[in-house]
Order: sequence, then structure tokens, then C-alpha cells
Amino acid sequence: RVADVMMLTGLKRSTIYLWASEGRFPRQFKIGNSRASGWAGDEVAAWIESRVQEGLARRDSESAEAA
Repeated sequence: RVADVMMLTGLKRSTIYLWASEGRFPRQFKIGNSRASGWAGDEVAAWIESRVQEGLARRDSESAEAA
């Protein structure tokens, strides 16, 4: 659910939906016949991991430039 995704990512609700519509975040899917939607936990975890790796690569690049 969106509250769980917000807690895991630190993103606001509007950012999650905007980025999902732009392809920058995993898309949500409908849960059953209700209006509820959710995200696949493994997709959100992979997105978080990719962000961590991008940050590490950026840090390493900046460190190499400063040396």
C-alpha cells in the first residue's frame, strides 16, 4: 500500500504517483476488485537498491575527481 511505500522510500505520495507515471518508479497494481492498489515488494526493493548503487557510484566518482 502507498503508506508502506512512503515509509520505505521516504517519498511523498504525489512523488510516488508522478514518478510511476513517468516510469521512474515501479507501477502500482490493482488489488482484487476494489479501488485499492499496491506495489510488488521486490520491485520497490530493487528500486531502492538501484538508488543506493547510484549514490555510491556518484560518491566514488566525486572522490576520484577530488584526488
